[in-house]
Amino acid sequence: MRVLGMMSGTSLDGIDVALVDFTRDSEHPSTLRGHVVHTGEEPWPAATQEALRAVLPPAPADVATWNRLHAEVGEAFADAAARVLARHGGADLVATHGQTLHHDVRADGTVHATLQIGDASRIAAATSLPVLADLRTADVAAGGQGAPLAPPILDQLLLGADGIPTAVLNIGGISNLTLVGTGEVIAGDLGPGNALLDAAVHAATGRSADVDAALARTGTVSAAALRTLLEEPFYARPLPRSTGREHFDGDYVRRLLGRRRSQR
Repeated sequence: MRVLGMMSGTSLDGIDVALVDFTRDSEHPSTLRGHVVHTGEEPWPAATQEALRAVLPPAPADVATWNRLHAEVGEAFADAAARVLARHGGADLVATHGQTLHHDVRADGTVHATLQIGDASRIAAATSLPVLADLRTADVAAGGQGAPLAPPILDQLLLGADGIPTAVLNIGGISNLTLVGTGEVIAGDLGPGNALLDAAVHAATGRSADVDAALARTGTVSAAALRTLLEEPFYARPLPRSTGREHFDGDYVRRLLGRRRSQR
């Protein structure tokens, strides 16, 4: 079976795609082997990307805006799928995580709800393939964190079988870590990755990111500001845990450092 996987992370930098051929081992039918045909990143339509940024917390948005974005994200994913399949051959299934708009973590650290958009019917119409979507909500319904969802499974398959304790760090908009090779797989979000950096760069320059750290290389670390930021209570919570832009939003650093200055 050939599967096209698609997702967009909290960085909103592009639509990640992976086309993989899965086959059963002839001698060990319980073993599934995957051959990576293609991995890459498809661009967001600029208008859709900006519209998504405009509704992320703490920005307000009404149900009509979210409804329109659900359709637009579905169209963007559909176009990306069609391009990948045209270049690299067909598939039997499309699996899409969509785009997270809201991840509702309560004060006690439990996740109440999570919302990913991207109309799967539009992907099915564009590719004439079955589409597996809305992947995260089942984990939340079962009492899980819902995030990170995919890394623990893949990291265990790739690195956990030999019994060597291994930590796998993924830095996206929100960074997460998976610990494998110790028996039980442990995973969770660590805190902000690129989300706050990208928000600061976009606010200051209008650009989407600090490519190759060109701006960061010209500055110096403020030890006092770093100490304040590291006092964040989320960092003391045990894994598994999850977070998102609802907590680490574009104004997070300004609020925290502004409060520190006002207390002087």
